[in-house]
Amino acid sequence: MMGSYPASYDYSNYGYWNIFWILLSTAVIFLIVWIIHRFGIKNTTSETPLNILRKRFAKGEITKKQFEEIKKEMEE
Repeated sequence: MMGSYPASYDYSNYGYWNIFWILLSTAVIFLIVWIIHRFGIKNTTSETPLNILRKRFAKGEITKKQFEEIKKEMEE
């Protein structure tokens, strides 16, 4: 006995359409994920000028004297 499968049980007609829709769905999901990753929500917390100044001082880009002068100018 060969089983209860129809004689034309292959990928003709409907089988190829199923593969098409699976590939199309996968492509759409991939595209959506890529768009979200590429253009998604950015870090909305903006840094204050004082925080930027502190980071520059911590990295050694400016001296303590420069830090104090710039900080004083910001407070005015």
